[in-house]
Amino acid sequence: MQYGIAILPTREIQEFADSWRRRYDPYYDKIVPHLTVREREEMDESRLAEAVHQLERTVARFAPFSLLFNRVSTFYPVTNTLYLAPERPETVIELHHAVCQGPLSLESPKYVYTPHITIAQEMSPDELHDLYGRLRMMRFDLKMDVNEIHLFERAEDGRWSIRQSFALGG
Repeated sequence: MQYGIAILPTREIQEFADSWRRRYDPYYDKIVPHLTVREREEMDESRLAEAVHQLERTVARFAPFSLLFNRVSTFYPVTNTLYLAPERPETVIELHHAVCQGPLSLESPKYVYTPHITIAQEMSPDELHDLYGRLRMMRFDLKMDVNEIHLFERAEDGRWSIRQSFALGG
């Protein structure tokens, strides 16, 4: 089964992201808006147990923290993806590096880790540039407190759900 690790934003941020994802994200109905901490991976039960132990050790070292999403950015030209970007991503990046140690280490990541909440993907270049232009002119300040991270599992129908949550600070 596939597993991934993510932070869930507040209901307000989820609703804002979903207002765009509904039309511009083909995975809208498969997973809620989220901020990926570690990309998905196939795991058997033994590896999953090691991953859970790693997550328990890691979250104990991190105090809860806050994030502010106040801008939209894009991964273009690598992918036609638009996302909400946090103003100060340093703590999320530290959390990512801590999670991706030991049994959860990534041998050769596909991309440089960039904390974000996807709001649109797999669009044509014209559609991407049009939407990006509109969203860049919007003003918003979406705040959230991060108190836990979640281990998600992917069901056979492709939908993702929370398998276990891990509170920061133990």
